[in-house]
Amino acid sequence: QKSLGLSFLGERSFDTTTPSIAHADLFGNQLLRPYGTFPHPNVAAAFLVFALVLFLGSKREKINLLFPSILGFVALVTTFSKSALAALAVALGIIFAKKKGFLVLIFALFVAGTLLLKNTSDSSLPTISERLVLIQKSLDITLINPLFGIGSNNFILELSKANLFSVSQIRLLQPVHNIFFLILAENGIVGLLLFTALLFVVLKSINTKTKLALFVSILIFASVDHFLWTLQQGQLLLWLSLAFIISPSGVIARRRSRRSNL
Repeated sequence: QKSLGLSFLGERSFDTTTPSIAHADLFGNQLLRPYGTFPHPNVAAAFLVFALVLFLGSKREKINLLFPSILGFVALVTTFSKSALAALAVALGIIFAKKKGFLVLIFALFVAGTLLLKNTSDSSLPTISERLVLIQKSLDITLINPLFGIGSNNFILELSKANLFSVSQIRLLQPVHNIFFLILAENGIVGLLLFTALLFVVLKSINTKTKLALFVSILIFASVDHFLWTLQQGQLLLWLSLAFIISPSGVIARRRSRRSNL
């Protein structure tokens, strides 16, 4: 198991022996989690979730989006991302809230995916107890400068000073897996309030189920990981998604109509 060698498309070169590479242990078998052209499988999974939400929430003919949606769901399962599966289930529940048949299908797929991923683990990711340690440390770091924080991108530097982890646990020297705690530590109460205010403005602008589903998906990922705030691809997903949510729903449709009339 190794990467496909598509470096010209931005793919990393790695295999199962690469240090700190993400893999899943499924029923005693070690499987390399797919990265695609992303820095981590969880980021790839988030991209797939957002794409599936837009596909399935589209007002276009659903039959045209059936194949890419099935392909996207299969790819999502192979990332072994539990948070992505949960985000997709909640998002689709919002989109198809009034369609009982779809809700039963979504529930069945979620249960099947949960049973599959229940027996998987990834040693490159922090356990729940280790995540709680990072959250507690983020609160300790916040106390250094409660109002304005320690500065963007300084969390790992400050965390390293605490000597919390042994050499074998060096993989845990990473941002807290919750962007709200991360913003609080790095940008203080002021930064967190500004970001929360922005989210509130975005929430007030939501006028479709698809946008609500996308917004809830963002909140789920933001609560269990840090990539939306710390990695370039994650930042692009976050800000482009928020821009889509806050944009008037009819703008894209009107532009398509104008092009078709030319």
